[in-house]
Amino acid sequence: MPEPIRLVVADDEPAAREHLATVLDSLGAEVVAACGDGRELCEAAARLAPDALFVDIEMPELDGVSAIAALPLARRPVVVFVTAHDELAVRAFDLEAADYVLKPFRKERIARALERVQRCLAATPASPKPGGARGERFVVMSPGKMTVIDESEIDYVEAERNYVRLHTADRHPLVRETLRAVEQRLDHEQFVRTHRSFLVRASKIRKLVQRGGEYVAALDDGREVPVSRHYRDEVLARFGVAR
Repeated sequence: MPEPIRLVVADDEPAAREHLATVLDSLGAEVVAACGDGRELCEAAARLAPDALFVDIEMPELDGVSAIAALPLARRPVVVFVTAHDELAVRAFDLEAADYVLKPFRKERIARALERVQRCLAATPASPKPGGARGERFVVMSPGKMTVIDESEIDYVEAERNYVRLHTADRHPLVRETLRAVEQRLDHEQFVRTHRSFLVRASKIRKLVQRGGEYVAALDDGREVPVSRHYRDEVLARFGVAR
């Protein structure tokens, strides 16, 4: 039995969003996220890597067309626009959308849109992922701008209240996630928890320095992160040091 199509739904009207998700679910699709604005849509697309997106056009933060345009083309899911604004169809099809559904819609019309999604997916072979695994991607929003941080760029992650700061070689953006959630997304073979507030790429750690009974992990570029007593043995074990 084929696996269901994994979808993200985006519409700023809760009732419309729920109705579309219910219709898609009844047609055998799997709705993995329902978003209320363009920013949430970009974050969900990067985090969940769905097969397709069913997107309203007029939404806050980023409108649907701008949100789709901001997604990297090589990794962009199949797109279906579901909107009441037929005058925006040209903009939508400039992004090579699989379909453009006008509201109000009937279930049969959504079924046809799903068939078009299936044909697009069948015509596009899945690209192989390095090492057989999908690297995580984090969407960073700032006024008038959206950037994407790939997992491979991250040197360490630092918790800051309700956010985490992603430290790369030259960028340090904030993302609204918990450190626990980020830890679950990242490759456990590549990252090690050194502190309740720090998660570090193990290959970046050059040495462990003991200072007054406490340890500090010195990175290969001179930066340092704390190693708490709670996580010390785990960090030492990663480097073959037994206590």
